[in-house]
This record gives sequence, structure tokens and C-alpha cells, in this order.
Amino acid sequence: MNELFNLTDKLYRFFMSSGLGIDTAVLLYNMSIFAILLLFWLITNIVTKKVIIAVVKKAIVNSRSEYDDILVNRNVFQPLSHMVPALIIYYIVPEISLSEKYIGFLQNLTYIYIIITILVVVMRLLSVSNEIYELIAHKKQLNTNIKGYIQGIKIVAVIFAIVLIISVLLNKEPGSILAGLGALTAVILLVFKDSLLGFVASIQLSSLNMLRVGDHITMPARQADGVVLDISLNTIKVQNFDNTISTIPTYAMVQESFTNHSNTILTGAKRIKRNITFDVNSFKPVNQSILQAVDFLQFNYNLYLENNPNASNIGLFITYVEHYISSRSIKYKKLVKQKFTINNVETEYYVIENIESFIEKFGSDVNEFVTFENGLWVLSDVDKFLLRFSDYFQLRSDILYFVHKTTHKKISKGVEYITEKYDRLIEQNGDFDTDLTMVIRIQEPTESGVPLQIYTFASTPEWVAFEKIQTNLFNHLLAVIPHFGLKVFQRPTVLYADV
Repeated sequence: MNELFNLTDKLYRFFMSSGLGIDTAVLLYNMSIFAILLLFWLITNIVTKKVIIAVVKKAIVNSRSEYDDILVNRNVFQPLSHMVPALIIYYIVPEISLSEKYIGFLQNLTYIYIIITILVVVMRLLSVSNEIYELIAHKKQLNTNIKGYIQGIKIVAVIFAIVLIISVLLNKEPGSILAGLGALTAVILLVFKDSLLGFVASIQLSSLNMLRVGDHITMPARQADGVVLDISLNTIKVQNFDNTISTIPTYAMVQESFTNHSNTILTGAKRIKRNITFDVNSFKPVNQSILQAVDFLQFNYNLYLENNPNASNIGLFITYVEHYISSRSIKYKKLVKQKFTINNVETEYYVIENIESFIEKFGSDVNEFVTFENGLWVLSDVDKFLLRFSDYFQLRSDILYFVHKTTHKKISKGVEYITEKYDRLIEQNGDFDTDLTMVIRIQEPTESGVPLQIYTFASTPEWVAFEKIQTNLFNHLLAVIPHFGLKVFQRPTVLYADV
């Protein structure tokens, strides 16, 4: 430090003894000091980048954690190389032969530079924290989105940095600056209205698990029908199926209604709900000619006729629709509940059809969960059984499905991770899923005919495949309706001709 002081002192004497005027000598001296400080800043910055930052990067790359590599890829520590020269300049400026005015100016400038550098590092750390959380959430299938919280923290950090910078420029304490901002509360609330509403909405959306990235939503009021791409503090981006992008205010997702179709992905099925409207004048009792006309459809209608002495052609058609959907339904390997009456107490158990193969596949450990009731082998304690054999079974809609666990390696944002997926074992492929609700019902007659509602589920949530299944179903039903002596209602068109 003394050597630096002697150097600047010699430089000062050189300019003063050069025969120039005092003002010119002082100006040249100050310009030389600024040039020396700038050169010193550049040299120390380069050294810091080459040595310190390189060491930090190497330590991170060689670590076992797979997430800290994102810190290097996003250059989080790059701005830290500016901190070392800034701190050195801040502390050596008072040792240089400069006027108090210049010393204060340089120290304030350096202080502001340090604040901005720290702010940049904090902002990058917050962004990386969100990326790391998204990777962990995707890996562990967590539903919470923290991007709104991260952006809220960023806004607070920026406001705090601005207050510090203003306090330096005005030479006042940060507390007095914040006290002055209190008088502008109404203006601040007006400026940050959308951000505050979005922050509160983000908390509700995440805590109530209402929405997450990748969900298929429809929001007619905002003309949105597609997949959620991004959830931020102020906006939510939705990619519609026509590849357009809808931008929706975050608070609107709480204040307005929307439909989330993500559960169709979890269940592996999508609902079909559509009406066929019949002409009531075509309803009539079943006769032999109708039975002969529908023989080629090869379905068993005898049970319907036995249970319904006054059978009608619309009832016969409903029986056929149920047969058609059931015969083309996907069949999963599963255990189904049955009711038992034991000691005058009615209870339900999951029945095991082949106990030998069941024990052979899952080992003798299943014996503690199996019991023999009314001539059938059943599971006695399903909850404990699922804890032990969660890799092989899943309980959905009160049905115990056999599942197969698969692991997948994925790379996202430069990080490789492993995800687990459970798929139900399929015994027979099909277009419909009758494990879910299937109802074929006649609705209230209207002036436009009698609606027959078909309510069932396609065995896939994929949009294109779903539309194909739904189209094929109604194409077939509309084609066979005349064989039942039925007519689809069509509003008659009146043609007017010039007379």
C-alpha cells in the first residue's frame, strides 16, 4: 500500500513540476489516476476469472451432485470476478493523493457497482434455484410451481438494491429512504397491482394444486384451449392446439373459471359424452322382422327380451350399444372387490382367482395378507399389502390393478435424471375403458326429438386417437340405426318456390 502511495505521490510531483498550470497539472494527474485504476481493474478482473472462478467451476464440475452443474452452465459465478477489483479499488482510493471530492465520488461509484454485481448474482442464483427445483419436481412428480415465488423475491431484491443505490447517491440512510417510500404506498400498490394479485394467485394455484406446467386446460373466456407452457408471476402461457399462444393474467386463473383436463392423463382415459336424437315416431315394440334385421350384428339380445316382456326397438338398440362398447373395451389385469357376509356382517374383499400363481409370482410374503373366506382366496389387509408391494399394484377407482414399473433416463437443461413410471398390465387391448363409468340413457324428450346420451370413456387421453375412437363409434351406430327400425331426428326443411 505504501508503494502505491509513493507511486501516486511521484506522479503528482511530476505533473506539478512539468511547468504546466496548476489546473492543467491536477486535471492530467486525475486522468492518469483514473486510467491506472481502470487498468488495475481490468488486470485483477482477468486474474480473478482465470484463477478463482476457474477453481470454483472445476470444483463444481467434479462434484457428485448433478444439479450444481447448472450453476456453471448459467454462469452464476461469472459476475463475482468483478467483486475483487471493485473491493480493492474501494479500499485503496483513500490512500491515493486525490481531493476528498474525487475520493468520495470513486468510492460511491465503486459501492454502486458492488451492489449491482451482488444483485446480478442473486438474480442468477434465484433463476438457477427455480431450474433445479423444476428438475427435482419433474423427477419426483411434485405438483408445486415456485416460479411465481421466485419472481416475487426478485422484485423485492431489485427494490432493495434500488433503495441502497439511492441512499448512496443522496448520502442518506436506507431506513430514511424506506420511510419516504411509505408516503408513496398508494402509488406503489397501483404500479405493482398485477404483480401482487399474481403473487397471491400463484400461492393459491400451487397450494390447491389447481394448475401446473403441461396441463391441458380450456378457458373459453380467454379463448384458450391447449397445454400450459409457463406459469410466471404475472402471466400464464398456453399453447393452443392450433399452435397459437394465449397469454392469460395469473390472477385470472383464480377469479375466472377454467377446466383442467390433466386428470385424463392420470386415468389414461378421456370421456365421450354425445347425444343421438331420435324421431319419437320411430319407437315401436320389438317384432320378428327387427330381430331378423339385427341378426348380422351378432349380439345376445335374449336376456334383454326375457327381462323386458314389452321390449322396444330403442331398448334393443341401447342393449346393442352396451354390447358394442363392452366387447371393444380394454381389459386390464386386476383384482376386483366382491361382497361377503361373514357372521351376519357384510364386508368387501379383493378376490384372488389363482392363488398358486399369485404366490409363485410375488413370493411367500403375500401369505400374511391372504385369507380364505367363503371358498375364495382374498386379500385381508389391502393398505399394508400396498405398502409392501407398491411396485406391483396400484389402487384406482376402488380397483386393484397389476402394474409394471419402468425407469427412464432423461436429460433436461444439461442434467441427466431418472424417472419412474407405472403402467397397468393389459390383458386385451381395446378402444374403451369400461372400468370407468358407462351409461347409455334416454333423456327428456324435446321438440327436436328424443336424445339418447352415450356416456363412456375412450381408453386413451391422446387427442387424435380419442377423436378417431369417438368418430368410429358414432359412424358405426348411425349406420346400424335403420336396422332397428329407428330414425334419427332431422328438422324438416321447408322449400319455398315462386308461384
